[in-house]
Amino acid sequence: MNEDNNNLEDTEQYFHNFPLQLKEINLREIHAEIIDTDKDTNSEFKIIVVDKDKRNTRNIFFITLIIQAENIAGKNNQLFNLFIAIEGQFIAYNDTMQTDKERTDLFRKRDAPLILWPYLRETVSTITERMNLGMTYLPIICPNDFKFSNFVNEEEEE
Repeated sequence: MNEDNNNLEDTEQYFHNFPLQLKEINLREIHAEIIDTDKDTNSEFKIIVVDKDKRNTRNIFFITLIIQAENIAGKNNQLFNLFIAIEGQFIAYNDTMQTDKERTDLFRKRDAPLILWPYLRETVSTITERMNLGMTYLPIICPNDFKFSNFVNEEEEE
């Protein structure tokens, strides 16, 4: 009985220390194509964080991390376009979203995209390799060096 109480106390302490947690990751959308063109085109690369979703509730919220790349040179300078959206479902324990808005806002703007970033990196590498474009790597982001200006915050239309 005493051991069960200790486990319960450990669990409560864990959720007190980490009340916002990743529950699930989904590949929301993907589009990749090889471009056959001889003309000189400009490359464009954007990372977008979508922090608004109709499914958000009192204790659950969704963050979508999108990479949009156009006219990127792969192996043998083969150009390609890539659009990938990775969605993370996060859960807030102990009514954190209502009681600690500052902590929740920081988590949504900084921590959640950083948590999703390795999953986006892996998906980009896998897709480009399978398209025979050579493995394309996105950089590793150091949390201490992370700047909000690296991302474009957009809201989905309701």
